[in-house]
Order: sequence, then structure tokens, then C-alpha cells
Amino acid sequence: MLKNDYLMEMIGAMCRAVSEIIFKRSKKEYAECHSLANDQYQSLLGMSLDMILSLPSETVFDLLVNFGEVEPKKVLTLVDLLKEDSKVFKEEGDEATAGAIREKCEDLLNLLDRYDLDDDAMAELDKRMADFGID
Repeated sequence: MLKNDYLMEMIGAMCRAVSEIIFKRSKKEYAECHSLANDQYQSLLGMSLDMILSLPSETVFDLLVNFGEVEPKKVLTLVDLLKEDSKVFKEEGDEATAGAIREKCEDLLNLLDRYDLDDDAMAELDKRMADFGID
């Protein structure tokens, strides 16, 4: 019960951050967007975006697994956060970082797709994969 409460609180905080990043990106407050995203990366994984991008996708995915149990919501929420951060980098003209983030998102989605997920998680995964053009 406590694990689920903590997980839901963490996911809620990340969702709020994603919403705030979208709002601040519309106002071109890019530094604030990156700061919000980095706070969430630290909270979820204990590392910066640079570290996330430098690690193999399998390692990042493994860091999201709880005691051998895959938490699809964690992975999907991280992908949402990364995707929004990627859009900020793209608007700033940093295509290389935006592309690296997009590749990391695609890798994480493909890794999650290997697992037997419940119908709700599978629907969310399919939606994200379609957004990235993954079959």
C-alpha cells in the first residue's frame, strides 16, 4: 500500500512538472523548463539528463524496475517528461540533444513492450509508441 502511494505521488509530481514545462515552453522560459525536468530526473532516478543519455537504455530501464517488478507508469511518465524536454531543446535549436532524447524514449518504449502488461498499461504504451511512430 505504501509503495503504491509513494509511486502515485511521484508520478503525480512528474505529471504536474510535464504540464508546467508545456506552459513555460509556450512562454519560451527554456531555462526554467530544463530546471523542472532535471528536478524530476533527480527525484526519479537520482541523476541528470546527461547521465540518463550517457547510460545504455537497458540500464535506465532497469533503474525503473522495483524489486524485479516493472512499473509501466514510471516508464511511461519518464518518457512523457523526456519528450517534453526534447521539445524544449528542439525549440532552442539543439537538434542533437533533442534527437538523443527521442532515441532514448523510443528505446524505453521498446523495452517496456517486451513485458506482459495489463490492458490499461498496454493501451498507454500503444498510444506513446504511435506518438513516436513505432509499430
